[in-house]
Amino acid sequence: MMQVDSFRSVKQSTATARIADKYPITIGLKFDEIRCYDNVGFVTGWYVYDKYQQKIPLIGLYHHGFFDLFQFPPKRHAALMQALRDKTLQTEDLETAQEYLERLEVTHPWTAPDGRVTDRSGTWSNGDKTLAITQFEWKAQFEPENNVELVIEKANRDPHRSDLLEAIGQAGEYRITNGNLACAYLRLSLTQVAPTKTGWNVLLSFNRDSRRCSGDDGGYFTLKLDHSYQIMARNGYITYICDKRGAGRDESGAGARGQRYTVVEGQYETPRNPRMIGSFFIKNAAIKVETPWPDMTP
Repeated sequence: MMQVDSFRSVKQSTATARIADKYPITIGLKFDEIRCYDNVGFVTGWYVYDKYQQKIPLIGLYHHGFFDLFQFPPKRHAALMQALRDKTLQTEDLETAQEYLERLEVTHPWTAPDGRVTDRSGTWSNGDKTLAITQFEWKAQFEPENNVELVIEKANRDPHRSDLLEAIGQAGEYRITNGNLACAYLRLSLTQVAPTKTGWNVLLSFNRDSRRCSGDDGGYFTLKLDHSYQIMARNGYITYICDKRGAGRDESGAGARGQRYTVVEGQYETPRNPRMIGSFFIKNAAIKVETPWPDMTP
């Protein structure tokens, strides 16, 4: 059995700083959920006073270089962590928090669209007093990575996993997308699998989404695998471009060459006055182009 598994891996980052310019601390944070279209991330982690080395748990928000971090009483912290795992935690739960024990507000330097670089600054507070956070320095940067793998289940053996972003040549653009203001996003799904004499054909459908219609497209990737599930060849086909191009099934039915599809030029998914610009067949998880069309490959 084959399936596509999409997940995000996160490397914890650490920073050093001083509270009131005299209490050295170390902070460890990682993204637990990133909401690209809101430019917001939930973060969890800890901080320690270097003198004592006892980790104090933190949960908070990251927004375009600004960290708002809280230490809550244990029961409240546990409830928020459970809500985060259950995907029910809302940004408002932290934005309006009042019952915290400590709060750290830190600006992480980043380059704004106008080229301005934000300052390193921050404050620590416990409800009664507020102290400055100074000498804030990252020892490592956040690198949340997108992963899409083809998982092949084998009887009585560990699953075989292949890196699909590398296989289809999209790792450079989609492995790390946090901080990309266009918030580009790639979705891959398994459409067909067929055995061959040399291994397997795998047909994947894809959608590349962004905030702007001009950046949205979709289509197919085909992979050829050998009997050891190593990827031997790939091809890509763009059959949809937002507001410009779409593809549809030829309702005359499938023939010896497979199911025929036509690519049309026009507006949205139901073009007005469509003009056919290409066609292709899908059979046994492979694509055979009948009539090539412009800008066909990803």
